[in-house]
Amino acid sequence: MQYIRKIKWLILIIAAGFYACDDNNFCLSNQHAIQATFYSLSSGSENDTTLTGIYIWGANREDSLIYDSLNISQLFLPTNLNTDSTIFIIKQSVLVNNQVRSDSDFVQFNYSRHLNHVSSECGMTFNLVLDTIIYTNNIIDSVSIGYANINYGEDAENVKIYIEY
Repeated sequence: MQYIRKIKWLILIIAAGFYACDDNNFCLSNQHAIQATFYSLSSGSENDTTLTGIYIWGANREDSLIYDSLNISQLFLPTNLNTDSTIFIIKQSVLVNNQVRSDSDFVQFNYSRHLNHVSSECGMTFNLVLDTIIYTNNIIDSVSIGYANINYGEDAENVKIYIEY
């Protein structure tokens, strides 16, 4: 009889382990990121573009280096939920006439945070609303807010970063 009880407890523990490992892993994903796309203005119209040799650091984040020497057209920039702004440093290193040329800009995204209930499994989180963007003009020509709401689990282009070649 005790053997059967031990087996029942073992089955119950295993079942609880499988229940805990279901598809709710989305709770752990970083869904508080500004989604940005690079655009070129060189042809006089707005065109998606890919930048080469891009490095991006989060200036006021714990995980500083976000992109490391990539060719990239779209960015997923994680925000700092402890403050009302997040700063990134964008550096481009390219080879021009057999010499490495490096330029960098900083971009500061200012936003308001609004508490939001995601689910009983995930609990509470913040939704963000982009307010203003401050940036320098070495690589970047201009930046515009396309969709100001950064909501948990949404996939939308929040920001357009225009590059003048």
